Amino acid sequence: SINISVSNVNSPVIIELINAKKELIDSRKITKSEIINFNNLVPAVYIVRAIFDDNNNGVYDTGSFLRKTYSEKVQYLETEEELKVRANWDLNELFILK
Repeated sequence: SINISVSNVNSPVIIELINAKKELIDSRKITKSEIINFNNLVPAVYIVRAIFDDNNNGVYDTGSFLRKTYSEKVQYLETEEELKVRANWDLNELFILK
């Protein structure tokens, strides 16, 4: 399992867990700083990213030239090592949003 303590949340944020092939495994929507638990994961390498959901619709929105809107910001969890999940292991990470 991966336990992520997300801090500095000021607006709705979607936290996504993706594998090394860039496939979405799980996602959670949060509106305040909290701990997110991704349990029962297959042993593999994972990546965590945050999507700042400015319009609060629950999905990533691209920008539009005609409507003069920018795409929603995305921030990846920066770690010294990859998030390698092993059988019967728990990973604890701190994700500070900027």
